[in-house]
Amino acid sequence: MKLLLLFLSSLLWQVSSGNGILNFHIESKVTTVGLSLENDRVTVLIPNNLTIIGITELTTGVAKITAQWSQLPIFKDAEIADKFKGALAEGQRLFMAGTACYKQALIYTSAKTKSPLHSTCKFSLEDISDQDVKEDVKHLVTVASLVLPTWDIAAYKADTSLSMRKALTDLVTVFNSMAHDWHDGGCEFLSVLDNLAQFKFPEILKGQLEMTDCISNTVLEKINVLGCVSGNNMMSCELEIGVPTKFAKVTEMTLLNYQGIQLALGKDTKLVRDEGSGYLKLAHYGETVSWDSEEVPMCKLTDLPEPCSKALESENLDAIINDCKFERVSPVPVLRLHDEGILVMAPNAKIREDTRVLYQSIPIVIYSNNLITVTIDGEEMTFPPLVPIKYSQILTTRLFRIQINALIEKVDTAEYWENFGRETYMDYLLLALQAVFGPLAVGGLGFTCYIKRKTRFQAPTVYERTVQRRSNMVENLALLNRTN
Repeated sequence: MKLLLLFLSSLLWQVSSGNGILNFHIESKVTTVGLSLENDRVTVLIPNNLTIIGITELTTGVAKITAQWSQLPIFKDAEIADKFKGALAEGQRLFMAGTACYKQALIYTSAKTKSPLHSTCKFSLEDISDQDVKEDVKHLVTVASLVLPTWDIAAYKADTSLSMRKALTDLVTVFNSMAHDWHDGGCEFLSVLDNLAQFKFPEILKGQLEMTDCISNTVLEKINVLGCVSGNNMMSCELEIGVPTKFAKVTEMTLLNYQGIQLALGKDTKLVRDEGSGYLKLAHYGETVSWDSEEVPMCKLTDLPEPCSKALESENLDAIINDCKFERVSPVPVLRLHDEGILVMAPNAKIREDTRVLYQSIPIVIYSNNLITVTIDGEEMTFPPLVPIKYSQILTTRLFRIQINALIEKVDTAEYWENFGRETYMDYLLLALQAVFGPLAVGGLGFTCYIKRKTRFQAPTVYERTVQRRSNMVENLALLNRTN
């Protein structure tokens, strides 16, 4: 009776699970990949028509206006001074900082360097000139001229039309606005030159580059700076651009892991579903070139081996186990999928949904509006809901225990034969040779000993005895002659 119970318990364990919808992969995210890449060259021209003359004209004009402002008689009134006297301080600071940036930029564009430029495709940045600065200073002086140093406190307070207040406010607004533009323009310009000099492409130029007529489809490109030339109030830089020209929209798959076993795809390869054909494909990413796009990674889409492809498309679990390759890989313990499901693949994970303990088999995907807590080897990880989940559900595997065991056995067998290397083959070959030639060697040794023994104890023939006697007679005669 006990044996029967043990048998039934084992059989129930073998067929447990298998009532879910998960198999060997689950959809992760939709992305765009590049299938072909075009290499373009372009030269960017960065003129600097602002000289030290224009910079000096601006700084002189600003200094004059701020000096007159601070000396206005109406600022002797505490209330007026509290409201207006310090209103130009921030603008004055920005003018000084912007001036420092423009002066530093002059060093880049005036230094003479040589480097070969090859591209016939060029685009030029808009720049600021001495004339532009002259007009800005003229406008600022005009606004400042409406604030008169002859105003007194009584007249200001008696001004019912508020024209004096308006003149003060207008000067503050124009002065600070121009200061911001001067600072931002000068320091952004310097940043562009700094980056290019360090072989980095400034992102603020990307939009202008994309509108260049001689470069097609440059929305998604990576740009490398090959080198720059300076001199004659200009910096010219040679750029190399990678432009994807053929695209594919794919859905990446996350491989499900069963006790350390999952589909074997190869190095730098992902399982994807081609949105164009609707079929599962292998996306080989491999090595990238220096001008490869980061936003649209380049890959090669290939078909899966036919038996495995048919099995995966039909979701025939036994056929997948039989026809596809698997490998032993340590699973990602737990991760949040792009559709906000929590995928748990660590075999020893303990899972709670809020206060409810989940006992379903691993792997498991949980969609819930409650806090998910996963504990692995004493380490606790929590996953709060980031967006509302429309349908709370728990996805479990379709695989029965007997199928998981078959999967593990397949990988164990493959690993055994893979580790059955040359040395092991040689060991078995030597054993086989010993088994074949060992008895022959022993037999040959015995036969040799038998022949020698037989020869040793065999009686001499009449001929041999006659020869021996003659030899003895000759020796005796020789001895006698030596004695005489």
